[in-house]
Amino acid sequence: MKKAILFFLMFAPILVSAQDKLITERPSESLAPQTVQKKSLQAEVGFRRTRENEQDKVWQNPDILLRYGLFEKLELRMENTLENEKLVSENEFRNGFKPVELGVKLNFFETKNEAFSSSIMGQLGLPKVASADHRIDKAYSRVRLLFENKLSEKLKLNYNVGSEWDSQDHEQNWMFSFTPEFEISEKWESYVEVFGFAKKGKAPEDVFDAGFAYFLSKNSKVDLSGGVGLNDEAPHYFVAAGFSLRLGAKK
Repeated sequence: MKKAILFFLMFAPILVSAQDKLITERPSESLAPQTVQKKSLQAEVGFRRTRENEQDKVWQNPDILLRYGLFEKLELRMENTLENEKLVSENEFRNGFKPVELGVKLNFFETKNEAFSSSIMGQLGLPKVASADHRIDKAYSRVRLLFENKLSEKLKLNYNVGSEWDSQDHEQNWMFSFTPEFEISEKWESYVEVFGFAKKGKAPEDVFDAGFAYFLSKNSKVDLSGGVGLNDEAPHYFVAAGFSLRLGAKK
């Protein structure tokens, strides 16, 4: 991991320059409604450690999201996660890659002054394209509506609602997220957030988290975040770090 970060830092200053600053879906749970530029490729890589309870731990090392701008308002997506689960309370231990997810994001409405933007994102999990421990019988889906209000030059509000089918139990999760984002300076930005998931007949999982991101260039940034559960159903806490890189962006 240290070698990958060092390589990234060495070459970040010479990346292709672009007029627009990089917009990513990391590190918050809320997904931004903006799509990547046409004919550009964006990679978002994250590392996360979650303490589910006193006994159970989950490591995502890494989660990799690739986004390609097919048209001006439409992107193609591929996501995969190397996840190691140590679930002592359930006597389950799973290691390897989770099912590959393929999807699209469509930015279907945006005001001329960019004060409001909305998109729909959908991804399909391929059950057989996974390591043995994470292989499942049925495909599953994620669908979200993504919204953003630009409140000022330094402050914007992202919020999502959606439905995500659990890849292990095949149960439907309803989700929400509410995320104010702040531009601290030209290089720094931060966010605070509340998000949650709920299954029918079960108490919701509510989480509070916050984080920072630092721009190495207009096409690259690194991030650090962490969160705590707000009720008994939620994970105790998590910590995460990652980096994002855009290639082929217009000058």
